[in-house]
This record gives sequence, structure tokens and C-alpha cells, in this order.
Amino acid sequence: LRVIFRRNNLRLDVRVQDATTGEIVVAIPVEGSVGGVFELIAASGAKIRDQLGLDRLSPAALLGVRASLPRSPSARELYVRGLEKLRLYEARSAVELLQAVVEMEPEHAHSHAALADAWGALGYDRRAAEQAARALELATGLPREERLVIEAGGRAYQGEWAQAVEIWRSLY
Repeated sequence: LRVIFRRNNLRLDVRVQDATTGEIVVAIPVEGSVGGVFELIAASGAKIRDQLGLDRLSPAALLGVRASLPRSPSARELYVRGLEKLRLYEARSAVELLQAVVEMEPEHAHSHAALADAWGALGYDRRAAEQAARALELATGLPREERLVIEAGGRAYQGEWAQAVEIWRSLY
């Protein structure tokens, strides 16, 4: 996934790669406004599923995906940018962006989980554990798989490695 920001526009270049052969099996470019990031993600997901011959997501599944993003367009933009900074190993910038998201939407579990990862990357283990614990408190309404990912991260930040490994195994 490559994310490109230009003013108020966003471009997603999504590639699906066969992990065995290295072959790119699907490549999808999708463009739109930053405020419409959910629609961009949904459109790219639908195109990928079509090209791979998979069924479309149900309306209930789409609601679950929507819950994984902040509600307000400005919080979504900061969240996406924070995740991008995390992927680029720019944890300090990610912390700033994700803290802003947490202030704007304090009930968004994924923002707290991402902020935990950013603090963890900087070596602030106590702060990471606090954010991971908060993310877990807020994850109750999320789909099971997303809740387990957040729980596994929280367990790891709490030093509960056996439980974290068991959760990751169940997800695998």
C-alpha cells in the first residue's frame, strides 16, 4: 500500500502480492478526497475482491470496517497520516498526529492502539502500555478479530507474552 497526499486529495496504490512467487496479482489505484477515505478504502477493497473472484462484503461487515476509522474527516486524515508515519518508522511524528486524533475522538480504540505502537517504538513502554490498555477498554464493540489484535498488542505491552502469543496463534 502506498498513500500519497496532495492538498486535500488522497491516492491509494494498493497491490496484492503472491507471497510464494512474489508476483503482483492485483494492482489498484484509487483517488479521492481525504474526507472520503472510507469510501476510497471500500472502493479499493471491492475492486480487489472482484479481481480475486471473492464475494463482496456484507453491509454488517462494512459497518465493522467503518467502526475501525475515526468518525470525523479531520480525525480520519490525521489517523491515516499517523499510520503512514508509523509505517515509515517516523514514530515522533506519528505520536504527534495520533495524540491529536485521541484528543479529537477519545473513544476510538484503533487510535489508542496506534498511539501505543508509536510510544513503544520510541521506547516509552509505560506510555505504550497505558494507551494499549485504553484501546482494549474501548474495543468491546469491534469485530472479534480486530478486538483480538488490540488485545494481543495490549498483552504484549503489559509483558504478558504467553497470553499475547496465544492470541496471535488463534488469529493465525
